[in-house]
Amino acid sequence: MRRTPLTFERVRITRVGVGYLLVTVIVAIAAVNTGNNALFLIEGGLLSLLAVSGVASRRNLRFLDVRLGRTVEVHARQPFSIAFDIENRDRWLARRFLEVTGPPSVQPLVLPYIGTRRVRRDRLHFGFERRGIHRIPALRVSSIFPLGLFLKGMRAHTDLEVLVYPEILPLDDPFRLALGQAGEEAVPRKGSGHDLYALRLFRPGDDPRGIHWKRTARTGEMVFMEREAEEGRRLSILLDNAIGPFGDRESEERFEHLVSEAASAAVDFMESGFEVSLTTRSGSVHSGRGSAHRRRLLEMLALLPVLDFDPSPLVADVSEGEADRELRLGAGQPRAATG
Repeated sequence: MRRTPLTFERVRITRVGVGYLLVTVIVAIAAVNTGNNALFLIEGGLLSLLAVSGVASRRNLRFLDVRLGRTVEVHARQPFSIAFDIENRDRWLARRFLEVTGPPSVQPLVLPYIGTRRVRRDRLHFGFERRGIHRIPALRVSSIFPLGLFLKGMRAHTDLEVLVYPEILPLDDPFRLALGQAGEEAVPRKGSGHDLYALRLFRPGDDPRGIHWKRTARTGEMVFMEREAEEGRRLSILLDNAIGPFGDRESEERFEHLVSEAASAAVDFMESGFEVSLTTRSGSVHSGRGSAHRRRLLEMLALLPVLDFDPSPLVADVSEGEADRELRLGAGQPRAATG
């Protein structure tokens, strides 16, 4: 986990603190006007308690270390959590009633007790409504101990950056039937089948599991095995993002839904054994499968911008023969088309 530096912030008064100060002022006015010794004693007690509360609250924030874990795959409108450790390095006093807050995407977390020289392990829960890059510059660790009159806080500078993938939507049966029926007959072109298609030199980005070790040992150069494709096990997704600029929020939401639909189809069909490619106006991802390919495809969709309107048709990149079946998404496009 990564340790984050802590710095003190300004003190904020709570609603309870406002009421306490109001009572203190009223008692002080009454004591001065009446000269009643009992009221002076009460006023002294109120002020002393106020001072003790301030010192104890500040002490409650000292000798703390905060550490955050790594993020996992994050999708829009899907809650996720990050491992969170807070350590009390004080050898004498425990820490009580600490509250961890942040931007609206972070759900507040209350830690009732952390023992001396102990580490409290918990999880911070997040949620993002939109895809793209989201930054959480800092978290706030506040003390409401002992009376909750004032809220003293420290800022944990996390500088956390989260790449949020598009929302994954459930695919309906007609959508699956339009694209998902296919055989598994080998065809004479490279792909991810079982039969050998060709041997070539290894290139960066190739799967190391496809290395032909015997030929590599014989020639002294890394030799990669290309497999024959399986008919009907490839899906080409064409997402036209040259449909802007948007005139209203509804048009923007429709485009975001198209992006989520593309991501949902890609994830669903890759889990079913398909090779999936993606073509947009901003770039393309060639046909492939596996966790690394899934991540590249989702990253492109997460960062996909909206371009100015282009009336020309979007054409798939078929340099590797990856157009068995197509899913076209965009303004004026049919939802699905089979090859």
